[in-house]
Amino acid sequence: MNENLMNHYRTRLAENLPMLRTKLHMTQEDLAGVLDVSRHTIIGIEHKSRVMTWTTYLAIVYIMQQDKETDLLIKALQLAPQSLSEIRYNNDEEAENEAAENTETV
Repeated sequence: MNENLMNHYRTRLAENLPMLRTKLHMTQEDLAGVLDVSRHTIIGIEHKSRVMTWTTYLAIVYIMQQDKETDLLIKALQLAPQSLSEIRYNNDEEAENEAAENTETV
């Protein structure tokens, strides 16, 4: 993925981050704690005075994908490349298949 596309996704997520946090009943402090960054970092990202790193972007997308409502919003608003959702769901399917196999052998 090229830098321009990465910047596009980071900007779009930053624009929608307050709404996504609210859907999860998360404060800036809560999200900062989960990401192990300062609240001021989250404020800067939300006010567009700070650009989030790609690692922070991926972590936020992962957190938001754990909830069905925010996951649907990420898809509807195209806040993440489709490939990220595919990776997540492929991993979920693999985990389910592995759990089923382990259950069968017990």
